Amino acid sequence: MAEQLEFRAAIRDAIAEELDRDEAVIFFGEDVAADQGGVFAATPGLAERFGSERVFDTPISELALAGAAFGAAVTGLRPIFEIMFGDFMALPMDSLVNQAAKFWYVSDEQAPVPLVVRSAVGAGGRFGAMHSQTHGTWFQGIPGVKIVAPSSPADAKGLLK
Repeated sequence: MAEQLEFRAAIRDAIAEELDRDEAVIFFGEDVAADQGGVFAATPGLAERFGSERVFDTPISELALAGAAFGAAVTGLRPIFEIMFGDFMALPMDSLVNQAAKFWYVSDEQAPVPLVVRSAVGAGGRFGAMHSQTHGTWFQGIPGVKIVAPSSPADAKGLLK
């Protein structure tokens, strides 16, 4: 029987492949560069492989993460950043909705904002009321924002790439 690819391995592989493919890709978030590779052990080894300038841990400040990603994206980098749990997506809304999503339009369609936000969402992990929400609908009416939700590890890898 063939071994099944786990979501976390598909995510790690996609991030690693994008870091390999493009020097402008950076990856950061809370505990993503830690030895265990984040809260779900999805990113172990990436910091060692790609160095601390391209894969790094950040303080716990979702608004700061989104602001940093927006600034990095409009200056030529291609950030992927991780918010540990979808419940905390309300915190970076200003940077994502009022800056990143609108920048393409206010720049007369001249300046893209190539950033990816990755987050774990939904029930099933027994994380209780503070870590089980699904936030995708919060962004549905925002021009300039694309929302994706994979249903398989292959989807997760393809959509992240």
